Amino acid sequence: MRDPIDVVADRLSLSIKNTNPSEALTSVAVMSYALSLIINMMLTTLLILLIGYFTDMMQETAKVLMAFAILRVIAKGIHLKSLTLCVVVTTSLITILSHVQISSYGMFFISFICILLIFLKSPAELKSKILCSGIILLFLVFQDHALIMGCFGQALTLINWRR
Repeated sequence: MRDPIDVVADRLSLSIKNTNPSEALTSVAVMSYALSLIINMMLTTLLILLIGYFTDMMQETAKVLMAFAILRVIAKGIHLKSLTLCVVVTTSLITILSHVQISSYGMFFISFICILLIFLKSPAELKSKILCSGIILLFLVFQDHALIMGCFGQALTLINWRR
């Protein structure tokens, strides 16, 4: 069975190509790939923020999402087999983490775990790992549990759970 997000992206790409074939210089395959990534990101963000809004945790949810996204770009991480699974897992992870309250000691411990996972598991270059560590330490200075939990969520995506 094909991923629903890929199906939607394929249909949109074909529609764009058929609407004006002489000006649509990009192939359907390339457009479909780009659109599938855009749909994935927008759907995930929309669902996360809607859940944050309806659970009255919008600020915490936005912070967790922001920290997660920043570290995801820099530290990289494991990709799931389908974009729809990515939407479900990422939405669930960030929603759960945005509702978790931790103490100052908890933030320190989780920050340490995050930095350790980044150095041991991240496929990023050393300078990117150092940058991630600096960001985590900066968030620790802010003593903001939501930012730390966002880092923790990203650090969890560095672990290959399939063994």
